[in-house]
Amino acid sequence: MTKTRNLKKWLHVITLFFVTLLFGGYLLSEKLITYKAQEGAISIFYHLSQVVAIVCLLLLALYLSREVKKTFFIQLGISIGLYWVISYFVLITQNLNDFSFDPTNLLKHHFFEVYSWGFLLILFALVWGIQFFGKKLAGIKRLDSFFEDYPDSPLGLSALMTLIVLCDSRLIETLKQVLVLKKNGSLLNYLVGLGIRLPLLVLSIMVIVYAFWKAVDGIRKNQSSLSLALISSLFFAMVFNYTIQAGIKANGSIYGNFILPGATLFQLLILALFCLVVYLVINRYWYATFLIVGLGLALTIANSLKFTYRSEPLLLTDLPMVFQLDLILSFLGGAVDFRLLFFAVVLIAWLVVFAIFLHTRYLTNKIVAPLKKQGVLALLAVLSLTSIFSIFSHQEKGSIPKNIPVLSRLHNGLNILFTGYATTARYQSLMFLWVKQATTPIMEKPPHYSQKTMKELALKYQKRAEEINETRSQNITDQTLIFILSESLSDPTRIPGVRLTENVLSNIDQIRSETTGGVMKSDAYGGGTANIETQTLLGLPFYNLSSSIGIYNVQVVPKMSLLPSISDAYAPDDRIFIHLGGLSLYSRSDVYGRLGFKKLIADDKKAIAPTVNEKYGGFPSDDATYQNILDHLDTKESQFFSVVSYQNHTPWSMSEPADLGGEGEGFSVEENERLSHYVRLLKHTDVVTKEFLDKLSGLSKDITVVFYGDHLPGLYPQKAFKKDPDSQFLTDYFIWSNHNNEKKNYPELNSSDFPAAVLAHTNSRVSPYYALLTDVLDQASVDKKKRTKAQEEIADDLKLVQYDLIAGNGYLKNDPDFFKIEK
Repeated sequence: MTKTRNLKKWLHVITLFFVTLLFGGYLLSEKLITYKAQEGAISIFYHLSQVVAIVCLLLLALYLSREVKKTFFIQLGISIGLYWVISYFVLITQNLNDFSFDPTNLLKHHFFEVYSWGFLLILFALVWGIQFFGKKLAGIKRLDSFFEDYPDSPLGLSALMTLIVLCDSRLIETLKQVLVLKKNGSLLNYLVGLGIRLPLLVLSIMVIVYAFWKAVDGIRKNQSSLSLALISSLFFAMVFNYTIQAGIKANGSIYGNFILPGATLFQLLILALFCLVVYLVINRYWYATFLIVGLGLALTIANSLKFTYRSEPLLLTDLPMVFQLDLILSFLGGAVDFRLLFFAVVLIAWLVVFAIFLHTRYLTNKIVAPLKKQGVLALLAVLSLTSIFSIFSHQEKGSIPKNIPVLSRLHNGLNILFTGYATTARYQSLMFLWVKQATTPIMEKPPHYSQKTMKELALKYQKRAEEINETRSQNITDQTLIFILSESLSDPTRIPGVRLTENVLSNIDQIRSETTGGVMKSDAYGGGTANIETQTLLGLPFYNLSSSIGIYNVQVVPKMSLLPSISDAYAPDDRIFIHLGGLSLYSRSDVYGRLGFKKLIADDKKAIAPTVNEKYGGFPSDDATYQNILDHLDTKESQFFSVVSYQNHTPWSMSEPADLGGEGEGFSVEENERLSHYVRLLKHTDVVTKEFLDKLSGLSKDITVVFYGDHLPGLYPQKAFKKDPDSQFLTDYFIWSNHNNEKKNYPELNSSDFPAAVLAHTNSRVSPYYALLTDVLDQASVDKKKRTKAQEEIADDLKLVQYDLIAGNGYLKNDPDFFKIEK
């Protein structure tokens, strides 16, 4: 008997679903079919759909006659009001990048959606008629037996709200972008498109409305439930979708869009599924809620702060930094504020106590019971989330399968990854960027990659090395080599409209004019230090990697079977890394361990303590960094130094000398103030760098210094680069020797060109690998805007080598002569 009643209940549910589906299809078709033919298939479909709609309308009225009463209209009014608010809130989120959008103009932006009121009047007239005549006619009363097992739940309300949503003008306009039937259009294609999208849309809305009112009923009974977990997940997804995107907003559109189609829904889906997984795994409402809120706030704040100071969103590869609280605080304030740490700890403790308090009094039961049911539902939620990653992973030629709702359109539409992380996150959503980072191959496989191709390439550059070495008389290991990355060093006057009270890089400019020097093209604006640092050692350019790669050290280096570093020419005991900060950031400890550096000098328990670590501004001074080099310099040995100085790291804090400063055309007061603090720090770098080189000049040991800025500081507004977009990526560099200094003509190069450039500057012999990098430097680097066929071949050769070392079969690993420099 119970099984029969359950079967009848499900029969009602299924019937109501199909009634809503068919009538909803008619309502949408009225808007999506722009051509009503007088004859033919479209005419038949149109008239048939009208008949079906009438039948569905009668059936819907029949079902609603069982629910419609005073409380029904109260619930309907609340549901419509909430929908208007939610829909408008999503619209505001979608227009965050449109600074002209006025959210207070409710009428202009259709806050009040009234397009469904026509059919609602007809529907309720039918409902009233059924209820009225049902009391008069005994025959109709027999329908009571049919509805005897109709569930006592807001199913009819769910169906009605679904139809109201389907009449939403904004939803229809969105659907028109991918689903519309015009004159001479294919009816079959239209029906297939509608058949894919509409059932999922109807089911989703019905479930959400149903779950909302079941959750409300549960709250009244002081009971948590799966419905409450689902509605809470959707609520937090909407809230944090807004806060995440608000943290990276900027005025402007891309290809006419303030956000790309499907981006908002995609991020809502990812966030909601994640929240649902948390609820189902923890299975206690308040504990899960507080964890979600904490994680959401942390993500929002970290994303906003990184964008403010680095003009880059929080990347998936940045998440390990969350555990380095002292580092984060020092970057934001120059030093660890233990009062802030204490406040954070107290706040977390208070929130935990509050969560326990709520749990002991309200919604105390498990969200799902028994354990088996919890496990099944949690597994389904996890699989739903991971299936999105799986779909993105299985792409061919940059595309995923067609006709997957939301995903296909967003992924296969406009490809804007090449525009950078900030633009991608802003217009395709941060979650889209994260999923792409997690699923995109490190590097695309070059055509013709094979063992035979790599063997031929090795022989080709063996011959090139022999040719180059005929004119080279020196060995790089006969001298000490010092690579110095100077954080954020770049001439501010290169930016159009920026003026300084004096030239703060006069010494460095003089050095550049007398030796090999020029500008280096950075891979990013305001960040990307580790990527530049790694390229200078390996010679493998970041621009050949997948556009979704965030950090070389974290995503690429661990997967490499061989790291061909310029430091390999030196004995491990003579390889020295100096950085007066910690080693855990960007996995430097692991990377330099892989590179065979035996001496790591850093402010870290795992490293040798610096001899000097004085600050200038908020961070260790360049002077202190240079002194550590001098203190570890052995004039009797040839050594290799990899040095990272970060005196000029954001935030910039240097108020003296007060008469030294700068201003930019159209800059705000705050932007000019940051610029002034920054240029005062640059002045110190300029002075102490010359003093450092002067000290090296007095040493008998041959020493060569490769000095470069990694990227521009993230203090300039984007409008500053409007006249010269390339200026946001150009930093300063020079290669200088204390004896027999040469001046080579490399006015613009990439950071990956430094190994070949320093070998050329010192007239040092090359390996086949460095013969390739030399040809790239001379023929196919970033300064070659238009390449010949021969130059393209050189660039393709580098891609083959890079792919082999990073993602390929490692054929060159078994050919040690390719990387060996013959003396």
